[in-house]
Amino acid sequence: MKKVRVSFLLILAALVLLHSTSVYALTGSSGLTDYGNTAGAQGSSVSGDQRTDADAQTGLQEEPVNGRQIILVKIAGGGDEMIKVSLDDLVLDIADCTYEPEDREVTLVISKNVLITADNIILTDAVIEGDLYINADNAVLRNLNVNGTIYIDPSSGKGLRLDNVTSGNLAVRIGHYTDTGSDSGDGDENAGGAADDSRDEAADNAGGKDDDDDTGKSINDNADRIGEQDKDEPGEAGDGGVKKADTGKDESKDSNEENIKENDKGSGREVEEKTTVSNKNLKAYLQVADIDGYDSTLVVVSKTRSLPADWRPKDLVMLRVNYRGRAIARYMRKEASDALTRLFADAAKEGIELCAVSGYRSYALQEIVFNKHSDQLGLEAAMRVSALQGQSEHQTGLAIDISSKTMNYGLDKSFAVTREGKWLAANAAKYGFILRYPQGKEQITGYDYEPWHFRYVGVDLALDIMKKGLTMEEYFGIAEADAGNEDKGAAPGKEQALQAGNQKSAF
Repeated sequence: MKKVRVSFLLILAALVLLHSTSVYALTGSSGLTDYGNTAGAQGSSVSGDQRTDADAQTGLQEEPVNGRQIILVKIAGGGDEMIKVSLDDLVLDIADCTYEPEDREVTLVISKNVLITADNIILTDAVIEGDLYINADNAVLRNLNVNGTIYIDPSSGKGLRLDNVTSGNLAVRIGHYTDTGSDSGDGDENAGGAADDSRDEAADNAGGKDDDDDTGKSINDNADRIGEQDKDEPGEAGDGGVKKADTGKDESKDSNEENIKENDKGSGREVEEKTTVSNKNLKAYLQVADIDGYDSTLVVVSKTRSLPADWRPKDLVMLRVNYRGRAIARYMRKEASDALTRLFADAAKEGIELCAVSGYRSYALQEIVFNKHSDQLGLEAAMRVSALQGQSEHQTGLAIDISSKTMNYGLDKSFAVTREGKWLAANAAKYGFILRYPQGKEQITGYDYEPWHFRYVGVDLALDIMKKGLTMEEYFGIAEADAGNEDKGAAPGKEQALQAGNQKSAF
């Protein structure tokens, strides 16, 4: 009994020492940036009313859509690559995997709670504005700034290694954090007072154990490794030379089954699907999916997410492909234009002759296009086949309408059954383009099926979105039932639709 209590006191002393060092690093270093209000830490943030007009023009905002951050986790090295979309808490659940930023030139800021739930995980180079929960053995944290609280569970967090880690708070926690379905904004109730409660609970549990219990030893294993410098030795796990603790597990297995959450094709909701991935040389690249910034290649524009009248991309270039349409619309953003050039060239090699019909459209041009449809079809029908000004993807410079000589360069649903339409549907994703308004998804997108309208999102996401058969709304968790058709008795007027788009816009 005495031995256990002494061990626990040593651990608390180590934790207090680490905590005091972390606070000094956060407040005494001029090289670190204050990222504002975070769960479990003191801070302040600028309210929406205080943002400048310049911020609003560039798409800056206080919080992501729906008050949550979307993180893409691209897992590579285990055979087939896959992408997980983290809408709520970021759960790191692939054993023997190194999680690191996709782009090391930009600071990765994770504005949500992070949970480590599998053994031998390395997490590097990030700012975590929420809390960090460690519920697995042999975790390695490297170059992290945790503004919230780091919660360590001594019953399952053996062998923890820290290297250049700062934290707003540190606490011992008995029992796993399980509220993985909540948004990152709900993390406050797990922070602050949770640290003190966890310490009290840990002390009570430690004091009530007998001498034969090995809990004290597990905590000592953590304490001995806190602040210890990594030593690179041959045969050790991870790219940082982290030595694995003896967990009693069979290390000879070449694969590890994990529950991978994949978007449900029917509703966009997440469901658990068992996926087998190799546990050798695994890397998981983390990327924040910016669906709100006007300049982002992932920006989502729809009937409820509008662009301002004076916004246009800064990197528009003239299309270098076969083109039939308005000269003023023969432009796309450079990245999308380059991808389209490759697509057209490869299609031609297979005898597929494609023709671009319409690319970038300004706010003013889209108003002309919509009014033409409205005059010809009537307002209700026009709103199913054309976007109001500010609500068109063409204004992003990332959308392109494609036809062919077979179609007399027109845009019609019959394009889907032509040789050219079939080739596009099967191959566009390889070049970073998705079919933006697919058949059967009209109630989600708010528009009729358009087999000619393609949207650039980048190769990785295009392949994943098309493989899962989702729209952008479903993929990013912002699907809205009966979009643009909420009142089936009467279609909204033009002014009402414009007003609704501006009010509901996440921008």
